[in-house]
Amino acid sequence: MLNSILDDLSKTSKSRPLSDVLHIFIFLIISKVLRTFAVFITYDLLKSFHFLFILFLTTLIAAVCLLFIQKPFASIRLTKPVIFRLIKYTICLTIVRVLWIFGLTLCGPLRTILLFEHSDFVLLACFQVLFSSSNGTGVTQQTQTSRIRGAVFFLLAILAIFAFDNDDARQRILDHPEGHAHHHLFTHIFYLLTSFIGVADHKGGVILLIIAVCIRCAIDSLSKKLVVDVGGPKKFYAISTCLSAACLIPVSFMMLLINNIFPESIDLISSSIETTLPSSTSLSFFDTILSSIIPLIVISILLFVSDFYIEQIAAVKLERLRTFRVSIFTMIGGALIASFLWTKFSTSISHNPVWLGGSTEETKPEEHALSGGVVFSIVMFIFATDLLSSPIKQQSGTFIGYGPDGLPLFNLTHQRSQSFVLILRASLRAILAESDSRRIFYFLCINL
Repeated sequence: MLNSILDDLSKTSKSRPLSDVLHIFIFLIISKVLRTFAVFITYDLLKSFHFLFILFLTTLIAAVCLLFIQKPFASIRLTKPVIFRLIKYTICLTIVRVLWIFGLTLCGPLRTILLFEHSDFVLLACFQVLFSSSNGTGVTQQTQTSRIRGAVFFLLAILAIFAFDNDDARQRILDHPEGHAHHHLFTHIFYLLTSFIGVADHKGGVILLIIAVCIRCAIDSLSKKLVVDVGGPKKFYAISTCLSAACLIPVSFMMLLINNIFPESIDLISSSIETTLPSSTSLSFFDTILSSIIPLIVISILLFVSDFYIEQIAAVKLERLRTFRVSIFTMIGGALIASFLWTKFSTSISHNPVWLGGSTEETKPEEHALSGGVVFSIVMFIFATDLLSSPIKQQSGTFIGYGPDGLPLFNLTHQRSQSFVLILRASLRAILAESDSRRIFYFLCINL
């Protein structure tokens, strides 16, 4: 299955001259830069609102825009099996988006972009190297070697973010181990789970983002036939976005009810029982929502509407691999520059970020600053993307002579390469086959 998907992705059309597609390149780069900017704005909004509430509002705004642009329900007749598959896909898509936005609250925008914005082709190529063997379809040994190197670089980049990225600014906040000024029940439960397994909360966010990108890759690969049955990628995306907004309605109201029952702040719990809030507080909350409508609309359009349509146009006009490479390189570069240019000191505000016109009360060091592990992972991700997304070079046959009828003969066979898991399994089977090697292996395991 992996090989068929990779072969389909590697079949690209003949490269067009740069002058013919220069405007597409420019629009694609601008779209990805704006998407990066929207991720940073989303992270600022998450400091004031619950992440499920932000996700629901942005998805709802995107669904309304897509209803007017695409009109997916105008002329559509879906069978019950297709509707059932569409609902399953929508549930998985909603789970991916929830994991993504919660990982954004834990890891920050730069690390979220580094971990989540990779194309399906890069992930499938990495999975093929790790868990699959080459099926002898004519891939050159040089291409296979470059993909192995790319998979190693990709794993090193993830390891650098997980193990060598010290998020020191979060550890200096003493009010609660989560390191947030406003604590939600979901965040508190997640912190308890990560503390139970001995992992910091921002490293737990790394795990969530890795799980989210793997699920996204799986559902995108398995839903290709569903896209055709629905009527094309644009109509499919519009319908799935509308259904995702519908799925988030009960979840958002449930979390809003839970947060009203349980106080958000640890300080409120330890203080006196003054849980009855005055009416001015509720009014300020709704005033804050109204003042945040414009940023929410901008985020929704940049993340879910304009980026999708421009990427679809680029995938048609350009090669798919070229579109993937330009997208991820632009977002990594834009996120790195934005992390430098973004405010060096985050401002703690009562319900309003500074850029929304709120008043400054207290300054504290910016969370999720750059570290050596992040810089190393950026370099490794760039190398891995370049190697894993390089076009597949087909192996040419070796001339071995002429046949009885005078036609030339070529040898197209080549050595079958195996994945790391298969090599490890074969080595363990060979070690356990003989009694002496088996005893030595058991002795080494006991000493470890």
